[in-house]
Amino acid sequence: MILEELARFGVRPAGALPDAVVTAAVESFVDTVGVVVQGSATPVGQIALRYALDTGPGESLLAAGGVRSPAIASLANATAAHAQDFDDATTQVLSGHVSAVLVPVAFAAGQATGASGAEMIEAYVHGYEVVIALARGVNPYHYEVGFHPTGTLGTFGAAVTAARLFGLTERQTAHALGIAASFASGIKANFGTMTKPLHCGWSAHGGVVAALLARHGHEANPGAYEADQGFGPLYGGPNWRTDEVLAGLGTDWALVNPGVTLRKLWPCCGSLLTTIEATQNLVDGRPVDPDDILELHCGVHERRLPHTNRPGAKAGHEGRFSLQYVTAASALGRRMTEDDFTDQAVSDPVVQALMARTTVVGDPRQTGRTTLMDGKDFGAVVRMRLKDGSTRESVVDFPRGSSARPLTMAEIATKFDQCVAPRLGQSRSDEILRQLQALPDLPDSRSIRFDAEGATDARDIIS
Repeated sequence: MILEELARFGVRPAGALPDAVVTAAVESFVDTVGVVVQGSATPVGQIALRYALDTGPGESLLAAGGVRSPAIASLANATAAHAQDFDDATTQVLSGHVSAVLVPVAFAAGQATGASGAEMIEAYVHGYEVVIALARGVNPYHYEVGFHPTGTLGTFGAAVTAARLFGLTERQTAHALGIAASFASGIKANFGTMTKPLHCGWSAHGGVVAALLARHGHEANPGAYEADQGFGPLYGGPNWRTDEVLAGLGTDWALVNPGVTLRKLWPCCGSLLTTIEATQNLVDGRPVDPDDILELHCGVHERRLPHTNRPGAKAGHEGRFSLQYVTAASALGRRMTEDDFTDQAVSDPVVQALMARTTVVGDPRQTGRTTLMDGKDFGAVVRMRLKDGSTRESVVDFPRGSSARPLTMAEIATKFDQCVAPRLGQSRSDEILRQLQALPDLPDSRSIRFDAEGATDARDIIS
């Protein structure tokens, strides 16, 4: 049975991971911890922290300070990780966010058990592989019908990550995965709301709870993937598969191929990144008076439209998923930092007027590039028509940070510092970065603290 095979893989004795896999994992930990720290200060991050404060103490670190149970810490920190949609994404096979779920789980379970950095990496890698394996069985139907794979498939990966660190047996892990099959949830209708980042938090929480319940003897159906009315046929539609799920598991490492296929330079939906870059290309060095712009035209792959065609966006969280907003704002010369995704920035009358002159369509060139979830469905074509009769056009087929145009470790470290230093101070930022970059050799994960210095509880700094 599929879940039994995934459980066997998930808790198999540790072996030497390929260097490329370890390097990719370290990059994920650096990138994710940075956005956890910054995201903990956002409204949705603060709500998750307040919820955590309503629960009892534990042994796993909250980003804002203090400790709670592994499940609650995972929920709060994973929600913060995705609060700004600034975390990495896997655009091929999955079309979702794995690290924002699994890195907080690895930290929470690792701190509760005193795991080493290498053990945390192993748990993250095995959880990641399980997520991508299951995605091969149900996508693209799963994504296109409206499920959010981060919330659904991420729960299985979180269960394996937690099970490995909590020392579950193979049989217990199979039951944890069966429990996760009933916990799996998340719909794309909640994109552009506070609930999208909660998909990460709830997925992380569910995986930890599933592992802990199984450790205490709770049972589930290990055949819950392929059974009648199981996860595969229900979540994968008419073309769900079993043959591709286990292919290459643990030999052709998904963390390298296809890999984490998008590390972001802008804090918004990955479907918007090429549009931002293409629009910035049109105005960099040639600023345009907004009154001189007759029309902006944005064309993307049709798969991008259901969750990003938002002409009426006015709130900050709506702007993170609005092609109309990022096209208009970028045309105005905005650099699309976190300051450009506030309620005030999105509702600004000047940008709203330009959004009204922005057309968003499915572009035949981009749609025609692929029908697969292979990373070739994220391109954008942006045209600007001006009063003087001229037209400017820019095409970007792959976003910066994608596997086709990857970020360097130095760029990821710069992003980390920009997220962490304003929140925790330069010295703490430098210290945490050094520890994360040395994670494979770190003897005890509890030595890494990414909370505010001197904070003994989230109440010390919560807004």
